[in-house]
Amino acid sequence: MIHLPKINEILFSLVLMLACASTHAQTGEIRGRVTDQKTALGLTGVSITMSDSTGHAIGHKTYTDEYGNYILQKLTAGNYDLGFDYKGFYKKIIKGIIVSPDKATFLNVELESSEKKQKAY
Repeated sequence: MIHLPKINEILFSLVLMLACASTHAQTGEIRGRVTDQKTALGLTGVSITMSDSTGHAIGHKTYTDEYGNYILQKLTAGNYDLGFDYKGFYKKIIKGIIVSPDKATFLNVELESSEKKQKAY
C-alpha cells in the first residue's frame, strides 16, 4: 500500500514538471538570411531591430553574421515588426511577423542598394 504523503510528492513533482514545460513552450524565434537584391550575396552586419505592432521598440536587436544569417531567440509569442538597416541600402521594415510558441519563423530578406546608378555613355 502506498502512503498518502508519497502520492502527494509524486503529484507535486508532476505538476512542477508540467509548469516548467509550459513556461518553456511560450517562446519562439525568428531566423533567416539577409541578401543583396542584385547579387544574392549575404550581407554581413545588417542591423535588425524589433518593434511591437504599435511601433514601440522591444529591445531585441541583432546583427547578421558573415553569411547574412540572423536569429532572434526567446521571443514571446505574438506579432512583431522587424527593421533591417545596412549602410548603402534602403532600410526595410516588415510588419506582422507571427511568432508561435516553440516554433521558428523563417524570414529571408533582400535589401536594395541605395547607391545611385551611373548612366553608361
